[in-house]
Amino acid sequence: MKRIIALFLILSTTLLVLCSCSSAPESSVMKVGETEISAQEYNYTYYAQVQSFYSNYADYLSYFGLDPEKPLKEQACTVTDKEQTWADYFMEQTEEILKQIFTFYNAAKAEGMELSEDSLLQIDAFVLSAEEAAESAKMTLDEYLSEYYGKGLTGESYREFLSRRILATQYCDEKLGAIIYSDEDYEKYYQENRSAIDKADFRVYTLTEDFLPADSEASTEDEVNAAVKALAEAFADGLTSEKIFLDRALSYAPEDQKETYQSDSSTLAVNIVASDLANTEMSAWLFDTKRVAGDVSVFQTTTGAYTVCYFLALQRDERPLASMRHILLNVTQNKDGTSDADAVHQEIKDIYAQWEEAGFTEESFISLAEANTDDPGSKENGGLYEAFSYGTMVSEINDWIYADGRKTDDSSIIKTSYGYHLVWFTGYGEIAWKSECLPGLQDADYYELLESLEEANPVTFSENHRDSLGNDY
Repeated sequence: MKRIIALFLILSTTLLVLCSCSSAPESSVMKVGETEISAQEYNYTYYAQVQSFYSNYADYLSYFGLDPEKPLKEQACTVTDKEQTWADYFMEQTEEILKQIFTFYNAAKAEGMELSEDSLLQIDAFVLSAEEAAESAKMTLDEYLSEYYGKGLTGESYREFLSRRILATQYCDEKLGAIIYSDEDYEKYYQENRSAIDKADFRVYTLTEDFLPADSEASTEDEVNAAVKALAEAFADGLTSEKIFLDRALSYAPEDQKETYQSDSSTLAVNIVASDLANTEMSAWLFDTKRVAGDVSVFQTTTGAYTVCYFLALQRDERPLASMRHILLNVTQNKDGTSDADAVHQEIKDIYAQWEEAGFTEESFISLAEANTDDPGSKENGGLYEAFSYGTMVSEINDWIYADGRKTDDSSIIKTSYGYHLVWFTGYGEIAWKSECLPGLQDADYYELLESLEEANPVTFSENHRDSLGNDY
């Protein structure tokens, strides 16, 4: 859900390189309804947003043309169509966020809502996180907050700012949580947004210069493109069944790739959404509602590479989401063709035996996963993968998870190209296509709720309110 207020319930503990935050006078710079917002809270929201952006997009800052070492007011923003600086962009976002926070906060206060016990514990947790970050930076809490979120910001003020945000979120969650969506609501949303929800199944085979015969005379880029295109079109000609596709995939493959194409799954793409595909021409073709099973087309995907697509189906995913825990032990392949597969297989069986001896409990599985798994994506959470859709996992695990008759708490040792997995199926959840509709339904209700409260919460600004950030932002 695009709940903008939720962004500021997370304090980034990453110490980023920012210019020193400017002094924040106590005067009001913004008003939402009858609630005045101080320059200090405006500054905190601004700098928290900048820190969050830097943290979320750390690997892409140079792509955005954003240099954290330089003042944001001196750098042109590249993510909007407006001619504005990054400082202008973040200040606009800050003001929109504060408007939403305090519109819901005022509504909560008007209805006499108080912070729940869970909300109070959440505030304590955020403050504790800030204290730990300050300790790591060898600062007091006040020094840390002042350094990274505006001079003069104290732990007491930070707790107050958090309290307002969390009360606003509590109010919003309570109102939206009371809404129950019917099958008709889901169906209506799906019909209006099916291009973003439908998923395609197809077979795909990409031919490159490596697939040309050894005696090919193609040498220039144009000649190579033409030769590979002709090869791809020959592959596509007369493709009237999946069996023919699979047979050709194997016969066309270079000798060093034939083993790969002996598997039927090597060319299969399932549950693909349009946004997954970088090639817009291929995406438009696959997601055309007139497409029928058996349709074939050839697309140039990169220079010297042509892809043959064999269409299978386009539909919404009626299968449930699934959850599991697993432990992976990698198999090492040696240069001489040998591997440690047998030893790894025995090791995973020993781990299974330890889990059995512990009574197949969740606690014991988590401990075993954290101690043994080679999967970095789930090591810290006990091997857990939650609410994933069909086709997300490697094919051997996917097929086992979605096999007919699969029951909660089933477990198995499964071999994949990565190694050996101990897989524990923990259950099915919501139907996949409905889960993909839910955020959109909730977004619509979020903004409808916000709009219903805006008239009673007009937004005003003091003169030159953005100057409260000072000259070093």
